Amino acid sequence: MRFIPPAYIGLILFFLILVLAFGNAQVFGDPDTAWHIASGELIRSLHAIPLFDNWSFTAAGEHWYNLSWLFDVLISLLFNYGGFTALYLLTILVFAGSITYMCKESLRRGASILSVLLLLLPTLLVVFNSTLARPHLCSIVLTIAFYQLLWNFRETRKTCHLIILPALMVLWVNLHGGFLLAFPIMALFFAEAVFLHEREKARNYAMIIALCFVATSINPYGLSVYYGAYKTLAATFNVSLVEWQPAEIGHNVSMTLMLLLALCVFSSFDKRIAPVDRTLAIMLLILSLSSVRHGAITVLLIMPYMALRITNLLNESPFAEHLRKIDNAIMLDMQKPDIRIMASVMAIVAVVSITLPYPRDSILKEPIGFPVKNFPVKEAAYIAEHYPNLRFFNHYNIGGYLDYLWHGKVKVFVDGRANSLYSEDLLNDYTEFVENYGFGGRAKTIASEYKLDGLIIPNNDKNAGLWRWNTDWNIAYVGDVATVYLRKDLPLPPNMTLKPSNLSSSKSYQGHHLRSPLPPVQKTDQ
Repeated sequence: MRFIPPAYIGLILFFLILVLAFGNAQVFGDPDTAWHIASGELIRSLHAIPLFDNWSFTAAGEHWYNLSWLFDVLISLLFNYGGFTALYLLTILVFAGSITYMCKESLRRGASILSVLLLLLPTLLVVFNSTLARPHLCSIVLTIAFYQLLWNFRETRKTCHLIILPALMVLWVNLHGGFLLAFPIMALFFAEAVFLHEREKARNYAMIIALCFVATSINPYGLSVYYGAYKTLAATFNVSLVEWQPAEIGHNVSMTLMLLLALCVFSSFDKRIAPVDRTLAIMLLILSLSSVRHGAITVLLIMPYMALRITNLLNESPFAEHLRKIDNAIMLDMQKPDIRIMASVMAIVAVVSITLPYPRDSILKEPIGFPVKNFPVKEAAYIAEHYPNLRFFNHYNIGGYLDYLWHGKVKVFVDGRANSLYSEDLLNDYTEFVENYGFGGRAKTIASEYKLDGLIIPNNDKNAGLWRWNTDWNIAYVGDVATVYLRKDLPLPPNMTLKPSNLSSSKSYQGHHLRSPLPPVQKTDQ
């Protein structure tokens, strides 16, 4: 283990903050962020965790496994006092800080500076797509914490590192369903101790696994939390969502680069690297191939292994001596007082630059917040004023925004809570209705079964134009984000001047409004 100059950490943090912030990472690009904020506000207003749904008409009264209820409360508080800036700062710092920490850990274990810098780019590319203000950022931090504490016990045999884990598990199980990942990681450390015939270590690992399992029962759902997690993981509907799809090698450039690098340097027989890290790398790479959403955790936890493998390969190359000189020169420079001061100032400047509206908003071209092109403020206001008691079918990708705007006063058909709330049959009906654009006998049956009165279809949907040919629905309102349809036997508003038959393209009626008052627009930080 070697000393790592703080200047090195400060410079990496400065670089990562600026790239994630001003590289246009879509921090608020997922509609789930909206319903998480709304959920936190609901819990705080009720002073209780709702166990049953009251936001949708399709799952009203059904058991809702909100595995991230504590995260929802915390970000709603943060949003209440700090607006989008606070959530933006938190998200950027979590991901930038996580990468920086794993770089530091890789160096501390003996990896060369050059190998860490080489690994930094593909790692950043994978993490970039996951930089979202969602509960998974809690799992990023806690997975790293679990891994590091288990590693520290492995090296020092001090039980103080393990004692913290059950307490962290109590926190994790109430923040995000990703707590399940802790168990295979702990199991790998246990298996390594058994394989190396380290009986005392194995007993300690086994005890801590048992205590962590007991700790998972400390949540509003008890051990039923596992059923809630199972419902989410085992759902076939999730496969249709981008985040749950397997990594498409060749199409997903960032994961392709990381996997190619892993294939080039991987060796399960390099005994200079701990067996647990070699096994963990295999497990996580398989996990990342099974689902895109596991990519960020994978690349972060395998950084020490990958950095050490690259270092070993470089040390065996003909340029080894020259590379070691470069590495030592950089290390010496980082320990100079002026470099330390400069690195600290640069890290502070990076944080300030993403906190203040200027220059942040001018660089990003618009204030941070929910994407205007996806946030149906006017459409939600129109329905809330004219048809608050009707049942509208909505696209999955705007369901979370509607939860945030309506807070249950108008009910949604579906939202990002997916299988943690909705049945598999309902989600299959949703998929079939969307794939058929509301046409056909089965679509009519679905509309009749759920007593649908209207539709809310995003204008940026690639098949938005096909919905306008369906004679079962009349266009009632066209907003900047979505088009609102009414069942053909329902009367249109008296001041409706545009008719579907007169519309040849979306451009001809874009921005048509029906004198509907707007709800309070999302907070901005200007």
